[in-house]
Amino acid sequence: MAETSRVFGAWSVPAPEYVIERRVEGLEVLGTTITVSAGRPTLIVSPGADETLERKVQFLVDRDRAVQSELGELWKRLDDLEAAWAKRLATARGELEARFAQALKAALEEHRPLRILGVFALVGGLVCVTLASLP
Repeated sequence: MAETSRVFGAWSVPAPEYVIERRVEGLEVLGTTITVSAGRPTLIVSPGADETLERKVQFLVDRDRAVQSELGELWKRLDDLEAAWAKRLATARGELEARFAQALKAALEEHRPLRILGVFALVGGLVCVTLASLP
C-alpha cells in the first residue's frame, strides 16, 4: 500500500482509506474512527465499533458539550459581527448623508444666479401681462 496524502493549505492529511493512529491536538483518537473527506477538509469523529456502551455514551456527552460550547462561541461571534455591521452601517449612512448635503449645497450655490434670473423673468412676464390687459 503506497503512502498517499492530500495537501490542504499547510496541512497534510492522510487519504480517507487510512485509519489515523496518532493524537491530534485536543482529540483522543484511540479506539475511534476518523474520516477525512476530500475537497474542503471535513473531520468526522465517531467511537470505535468495539467500544463499550458506557464509553460510547461518554463520547456522545462529551461531543454534546463541545457542540454546545462551539455554538455559544458562534452566537457570541454573530452578536459581535451584528454590532460591528450596525456600527459600520451607521457610519456609512452618516458619511452618505454628509456627502449628499454637501453636493446639494454645492448645486444650489452653482445655480443661484440662474434662479434669481428666473425670478426676475417671471416678475417681468407678470408685469407685461398685467400691462397688456389694462384698457
